[in-house]
Amino acid sequence: MNKTKFLLEDVLSVLDNYKIIGDRNITFDIISPIDGSTDRSLTFCTDTNEAIKEKISNTESNIIICSFDAMKFIDNKNKTIIYIKKPRLAIIKILNYIYPNIKESYICDTVKIGNNTIIDHTSTVCSYTIIGDNVVIGKNCVIGSNCNILDDTEIGDNVRIKSGCTIGSDGFGYENGDNNEWIKFPHIGKVVIKNNVDIGANTCIDRGSLDNTIIEDGVKIDNLVHIAHGAKIGENTLIITLSCIAGSVRIGKNCWIAPGAIIRNGIVLGNNVTVGMGSVVTKNIDDGDIVIGIPAKSIKNKD
Repeated sequence: MNKTKFLLEDVLSVLDNYKIIGDRNITFDIISPIDGSTDRSLTFCTDTNEAIKEKISNTESNIIICSFDAMKFIDNKNKTIIYIKKPRLAIIKILNYIYPNIKESYICDTVKIGNNTIIDHTSTVCSYTIIGDNVVIGKNCVIGSNCNILDDTEIGDNVRIKSGCTIGSDGFGYENGDNNEWIKFPHIGKVVIKNNVDIGANTCIDRGSLDNTIIEDGVKIDNLVHIAHGAKIGENTLIITLSCIAGSVRIGKNCWIAPGAIIRNGIVLGNNVTVGMGSVVTKNIDDGDIVIGIPAKSIKNKD
């Protein structure tokens, strides 16, 4: 959508269940943060307390998206206010509407592809990436530059892998031999990445030793994350930068692993678990728990 000016009425077509107070026919040029906006921008605020009064008063933007929960704190008749359940999600929808990411698929001529590998024609593979043998890459995927997708890896549909990732390398597994030498444990599993997964730059996901490493639908992995051999990550879980998921860890659905967390090998996390920043998890975690610290301990239901 190549415009320099946008009509609010048009943009509202991508939102549901909102309430607007003000002018639906107002226009804007850009979407900005609330503390860096101009009178030509649309902005948003997620605050749901009295602090929102000052932010709305100080912003130059004339169009602000706020939470329904903030409605009782706002009394501003000079601006157009859009109330919705999730303001940040509304901004995402508007950005995707205004700036659609429309690109033709391609495979760069510097890409190296192994034998018996299948890449759907709708997917893109960027420069200097190496793809091994017997790899499957589904529809509408984007593999960034300088990635290594090793043998037997399976990648579903709508997967985004950013630059510098290594997917499917051997894990770190050794056994002390009869002569006190380290003997490498063979890795005969593979990595299976399902649909709608995002993987940040310079992340490493190891293949399984005997079984597969599995990343389920909707998982989002940040930059610089390590996921070791045989780990299984449940649907819609988020793993943030510098986290380390050790071998054979099981993480349930809808979990949040904060930056710098370490999860010991073989640990099981239930569904809807939150692991705090910099935590070291050494014991299994039940569904819905919130843990933090070294070692990580539950803080749920504590003041």
